[in-house]
Amino acid sequence: MQATKLLHDSDPYDGRLLDELLQAGVLMLDGKQRCCFASPRACAHFGASDEAALLASWDELRAGLDLPDVAALGVGDPPLQRRSDLLTPSGTRKLRFEVHAVNGGGTRYMMLLRDRTAMDGAERAQVEAKGGAI
Repeated sequence: MQATKLLHDSDPYDGRLLDELLQAGVLMLDGKQRCCFASPRACAHFGASDEAALLASWDELRAGLDLPDVAALGVGDPPLQRRSDLLTPSGTRKLRFEVHAVNGGGTRYMMLLRDRTAMDGAERAQVEAKGGAI
């Protein structure tokens, strides 16, 4: 047995863990901005039934987001932050997203998605930390 063998499968770049911890949809993009992973929350935000459906429609979704070329983003740079009113077959999705450059092998960019119309646990924590009421 290899002593250094990993005991877990963290591919693709811990997207599943981020989905749980951040309570945001997570997409992982390669160097050509093709989607290589979509968490269940991300699929829901895009109105896709599952990851396969989202991957199959990524080109149209990306165009609908008006996602600029993120190739200039470097690891450690501030993320690209945007809002979008994305038209989907199930209606308009009001999203906000941010794209971070990561050093994850084939994965080059991580996109975090949130629904602009709903307050989630992460936002509640920020409001409570600032002394506000929900």
